[in-house]
Amino acid sequence: MCAAEGFKSISAALIYDAMPKLFIDVDDTLVLYSGREPGPNPLGLEMGLEFRVNVDLIAAIQIWKRDNRGGQVVVWSGGGEAYARSAGDRFIPGVATWYFTKGGKNLTLPNRNDVLVDDSPTALGLDEVDARVMLPKEFIELMNG
Repeated sequence: MCAAEGFKSISAALIYDAMPKLFIDVDDTLVLYSGREPGPNPLGLEMGLEFRVNVDLIAAIQIWKRDNRGGQVVVWSGGGEAYARSAGDRFIPGVATWYFTKGGKNLTLPNRNDVLVDDSPTALGLDEVDARVMLPKEFIELMNG
């Protein structure tokens, strides 16, 4: 399956493929939940769970954007595209280029040079993705290195 299948136009798919991408998960990665065991907390924002934004991750995303001119940030979530868009627009406005449901056919979107940041790197088949999969802490340390 080629990445073009998920896009409305071939030009969008070509632009998408040409740029380095940083995939960011929402729950327990971009958003951390208070007073709960670490993940999984799917749809925690919709459930009204007490949360805090992962400001260290947001700072690391900004460093990645600076260092990867033209690079694109993808916010995705097992909670769906609309959930990912809502969280991305709320917590990193103007930063994300794409929003997707994490899992299924969208696991073919990451390329070898892309980075995926997720609290559960083996969830939903992420361990089978041909990209660098990192825990949030690892990505933050890498960017602050």
